[in-house]
Amino acid sequence: MGPGDQGGTSQNRVRKAAPHAPGQPGGPQHHHGKGCLFQADARQRDAGLSQKKICGHNHVLPPLQEWPDMVNRTEPVMAEQVWVSDITYLRTEKGFIYLFLVTDAYSRKIMGYHLSQSLKASGCISALRMAMHQRQYGKRPLVHHSDRGIQYCCDAYVELLQRNHIQISMTQSGSPYDNAVAERVNGILKTELGLYATFPSYSMAVEPVCRAIEKYNNKRLHMSCNMMTPAQRHRQEITDGQKFNVNNVRAFQPEENEM
Repeated sequence: MGPGDQGGTSQNRVRKAAPHAPGQPGGPQHHHGKGCLFQADARQRDAGLSQKKICGHNHVLPPLQEWPDMVNRTEPVMAEQVWVSDITYLRTEKGFIYLFLVTDAYSRKIMGYHLSQSLKASGCISALRMAMHQRQYGKRPLVHHSDRGIQYCCDAYVELLQRNHIQISMTQSGSPYDNAVAERVNGILKTELGLYATFPSYSMAVEPVCRAIEKYNNKRLHMSCNMMTPAQRHRQEITDGQKFNVNNVRAFQPEENEM
């Protein structure tokens, strides 16, 4: 993340997040739309834009059915078993900016983030690279869970996950409850840590975002973490009795060719 990210105005980009403010006609009921890849493609065609402008490639892979929901609202039993990724918008006096987040589903720790003026997949990639750099359990099998936003389906993002042996999981129904951890993190950052404000500009939002995430990770206590901070919880090696759906345990076993 940095002031050098000058990705263009939000009004001129195809988005995962909806361009309208809540309550505005045509605006979202939640902080961003959860349309499937087909809907994103339709918006691109309507806007006269190509997928290359978002993903850096001429096409989006793989087909939707290749990435099942391997998480299915279950709870992981240790850190770095499941990461959830999401994009939320922040307001400035000049328009919307976009915060890309990668959060550990067990500890609720924000592992990586990137603030951008556009919804290009480069924002997702930057957040994911930060998350990978901050891993504490690098040999632990990991699943990456997201919605079906076009940024998460594009070649560059999928290839980065696959090169690092991170398995891919995506929501099926489009319901925000299918990525509830990400929704909860977004809510805390906005309602408790000041990111619901309207910032004067992108550059004036960078420092408040960094401070909010630092406070979230290191000072904000979570009931779901037994009243620990996400950073404290992330350092715990052993679960405190939470159960993970046995049908999904197989998702966290390394493939034979990765042993």
